Amino acid sequence: MILVAALGALGLLTLLFDQLIAGQRNPNQRPLSSTGDGYAEVTLQANRQDSYVAAALINGSEAEVLVDTGATQVAVSDSLARRLGLPRGAPFTVSTANGSATAYQTQITSIRLGPIELRDVSAAVVPNMRSPDVLLGMNFLRELELVQSRGQLVLRQYQ
Repeated sequence: MILVAALGALGLLTLLFDQLIAGQRNPNQRPLSSTGDGYAEVTLQANRQDSYVAAALINGSEAEVLVDTGATQVAVSDSLARRLGLPRGAPFTVSTANGSATAYQTQITSIRLGPIELRDVSAAVVPNMRSPDVLLGMNFLRELELVQSRGQLVLRQYQ
């Protein structure tokens, strides 16, 4: 009986610890968002690495995204591209933090981050890209106003 209780407690602690770690990596599971007359905005909190990671919808499917002002365009992991049925277009070479890699052109119908939505976004499918699922590059970010201060990033879309 004690063994069963100890195993149950260990299982519960494991679940709680997993949730704590996930919250530290992505504090924006449900980002603060608002809309006003002619705009929509999302406020993201920096994670422990001072990066902005958030939950988003890519073609209506949940994905984890990282705001990456150093990326020229949106990059999608191969596993997410397969899950969404994104076609692999023409190959091209990209420069990454780990060196050069081959990527494949694709098109995303919709990227939604809270109330912000962009449609028909050009993207690159990048094999061997690990977490997060998507890097939000400048072809997405340049359509928004960005204000970063004190561990927060506000993204605003004017309509």
